[in-house]
Amino acid sequence: MDEGKFRILVVDDEIDLEQLMLQRMRREIRRGRYEFEFAHNGAEALERLSKDGGFDIVLSDINMPVMDGLTLLARIPEVDPDVRTVMVSAYGDMENIRASMNHGAFDFVTKPIDFADLKVTIERTIENLILWREALSTRDKLVALQNELDVARRMQQDILPKSFPTSKTFDLYASMISALSVGGDFFDVYEFDDGRIGVAIADVSGKGVPAAMFMMASCTLLRACAATSSSPASVLERVNTMLSDDNDAMTFVTLLYGIYDPETKQFVYANGGHNLPVIVKPDSTTELLESTGGVALGVMKDFKYQESTVTLDPGSMIVLYTDGVVEAEKENKELFEIDRFCEILQGGGFVDAKEVTNEIFNRVKEFAGENPQSDDITCLVLKSQVMGKDGGARVSRTLIVPNNREEIRTVTTALKEFCKQKNFLFEAVLQTKLCLEEIFTNVVSYAHDDDQEHEVEIIFSIEGKTLTVEVLDDGFPFDPLQEAPTLNVESSLEDRGIGGAGVRLVKQLMTDVRYQRNGDRNHLTMIKET
Repeated sequence: MDEGKFRILVVDDEIDLEQLMLQRMRREIRRGRYEFEFAHNGAEALERLSKDGGFDIVLSDINMPVMDGLTLLARIPEVDPDVRTVMVSAYGDMENIRASMNHGAFDFVTKPIDFADLKVTIERTIENLILWREALSTRDKLVALQNELDVARRMQQDILPKSFPTSKTFDLYASMISALSVGGDFFDVYEFDDGRIGVAIADVSGKGVPAAMFMMASCTLLRACAATSSSPASVLERVNTMLSDDNDAMTFVTLLYGIYDPETKQFVYANGGHNLPVIVKPDSTTELLESTGGVALGVMKDFKYQESTVTLDPGSMIVLYTDGVVEAEKENKELFEIDRFCEILQGGGFVDAKEVTNEIFNRVKEFAGENPQSDDITCLVLKSQVMGKDGGARVSRTLIVPNNREEIRTVTTALKEFCKQKNFLFEAVLQTKLCLEEIFTNVVSYAHDDDQEHEVEIIFSIEGKTLTVEVLDDGFPFDPLQEAPTLNVESSLEDRGIGGAGVRLVKQLMTDVRYQRNGDRNHLTMIKET
């Protein structure tokens, strides 16, 4: 249909109406405003609508042979739900007019037709049709945009680490809560062959898909550069140079990158315009990490970054965050700010880095209340552990995956890689892998009764000749060790209870299996000694 030209299908069994309509509407026809076509009953009109399509208005009489106007009115949505229908009826036939309006007619005119009134009715119908189509177009654009944002949000989440190296000497955890609109926060963790740990946190300017794409580029470049240099300042300089090339949009990223040495407890870092991290001392006092005077990456191509070093005393920690934390706001525009953030950290008593992160997120959410989250909220916590009396080394890794059967390979691969690095006995790893598959499958299958995605946390740890695997989920309270049905080998497969054989396998292969309910989470621990 050309812009400003509207096709009108006139349905009436009076043959003379066709010539009369064309004559009385000749000015609008010559101007290209209206294009009239005709049918002589409802059945013929349906056929025209089905074959030709593209009609904007149906102007239909009510009383016709073969198929009357009310029946046609009821059938039109099956063929074209967006067409507007105007009914024509004899003056005083209010019962049929009322029935027409109740069944979806947009308007009506009465016979004998007043063509001046008909023009007004047609124009009013066209105006409504234009508004409706604009609304549909806007809706389609919003749906397409939302689909793009969903893809970008998934990309943003998929690139983030899901497991974190920890040991007897340090604990590490990071997480991000995405805003409804896609932002550009990211964090990353790197393990070097000599035992040092690299950590990064960043925030890309802007929102939406462009920010997500720039975030992906920044994260990828950072990983590549971190793998080839032990100097945080040098890494930032190389990433900045590559991001500045062809950056006509002047998108930028604030980024802090540092390397922690568990042996010396020194944290060497360079800051590219990012929020200053908070140092939490063993006595729970706090101070901001010293600035290195860097600017955001992607703006000044040849900028020379500086680096500094801080020593993390046993029991202290460094907390990295993005401005989504300190700039979270209430409905009255009051901000969370750094002082309130430090008060959380000064409270002390945290068991591990994950608990610190969760407490920050909970307090920010409580502060904001019902006010929508407008920016990503990201935290990374590196905690220097106090060594035990025996000085023993316990290494562990935390893995967080969705409750999806497809994640079984991710989980078991992570177990094998972790144990391989620690030279744990292959046969024991294989047996543990079988048991982990059973437990994870049960969590995915039976822990929840909704279609929502839930997180399953899995912690691997090795101390000496002991491998421990912990599985935590927020499903229904359920102790499989006590509540699993007894296996009757003589019964049919259909009559056997769910989980009985699997739990027997786990108990048989593992040295010890324990269950407890911690708060709102199930906590199953499997121990394998060699």
